[in-house]
Amino acid sequence: MSSAERDQRAENLAHLDRIDSELAEYLREGIAGGLGAKPPREAPSRAGPPVVYADTGAAFHSVYDPVGEARRLVDGAAHDVIILVGAGLGYTIEEAARRFPASRLIVVEPDVSIFLHLITRRAVARWVETSDVRFFVGEPPENITRALEGTARLQTRIRYFTP
Repeated sequence: MSSAERDQRAENLAHLDRIDSELAEYLREGIAGGLGAKPPREAPSRAGPPVVYADTGAAFHSVYDPVGEARRLVDGAAHDVIILVGAGLGYTIEEAARRFPASRLIVVEPDVSIFLHLITRRAVARWVETSDVRFFVGEPPENITRALEGTARLQTRIRYFTP
């Protein structure tokens, strides 16, 4: 890991500390235990931005244009609560936070190593400082009950992204 990536991860953990100190500590413990030591395979898309691949070889994003894909996926997602299952490299999180700053974004990433890769490669400051974003990492999607407390009467949209 480069020093720039280490700095990016440290900066992101500091931002996460402000919104969810338990998550930040959980990630630090995971890093200390060796999680994220072997990052997932990453390659440039045809449009340029990187794409992350699962161990099976499936891409987490469009191999052609992951940013354009995120724009299309977020179209029509203007709801009080937007749930994104699968963080990948954060293109969809970034687009939803930019377009719907008043919405609560709940991001569920079951794979801790993918989330560690995200916070190593991308700045999350603008997402966590300009939007109501909550991350649930290392939990299966069905365990997001606490994230949904108080949202029963709100208009909610769930988007699943699987490689």
